[in-house]
Order: sequence, then C-alpha cells, then structure tokens
Amino acid sequence: VWVEEDQPREGKKEFEKIDSRTYTQKLFGMMGGEEKHVTLRFTIDLLDTVVDRLGASVASYQPDGDRHFKVSADVAVSDQFYAWVCGFRKRVAIIDPPEVVEGFQQFLNDIQGRYE
Repeated sequence: VWVEEDQPREGKKEFEKIDSRTYTQKLFGMMGGEEKHVTLRFTIDLLDTVVDRLGASVASYQPDGDRHFKVSADVAVSDQFYAWVCGFRKRVAIIDPPEVVEGFQQFLNDIQGRYE
C-alpha cells in the first residue's frame, strides 16, 4: 500500500514512546521470549560485562558480599538468554523467579540429554 507523505501515519505516537536501546538490551539474539523480571547473582569480576549487556539504567545492581553482586532486570527469557547465562558457567546463578530457574534447568537437561 502506497501512503502519501502528507498523510498522517498510524502508530506514530506509540513508535515515539519506544526506547530502542532499552528494548534491545532486554533481548538476547534474534529470538525474543516472554519478558520477566529476573534476578541473577554474579561474581564481582563480571560487573562490567553485565552492565554492558543489561545497561545501568534498566537494571538494579546491589553488592552481595565481597565477591558477588545481584542484578535485577526485565529480560526476554529465551534459549538465547539461557545460553548467555551458560557462558558464565559457575560465576552466575539465576535466583528468581522460580519459573525462570526451572526453565534454565530444563534447558540444561535438554542439552545434557543430547549427549547421553
């Protein structure tokens, strides 16, 4: 459908509300998932890496002892998110919500089952 330039566009107000940087920080790869508020616990050496990925303005960070920190953020939970978590191996744990923890366990079981 051809639209003349002087014709009003539908959705312009909604488009202007989108903060593309915040939106893309929630996504992991090309596959979005259900957005959930997730809490993770990382070793302190990963702080810069996590801030780079999740951003400082869309996530809340708090110390958790001398060697760890917790971060809470809205993320699109997907296989890509779980793969990102896997990349940190033992230096990260998903704390909350329980359904995301269970989803991660299932993700790991699916991978392990492939190699049995």
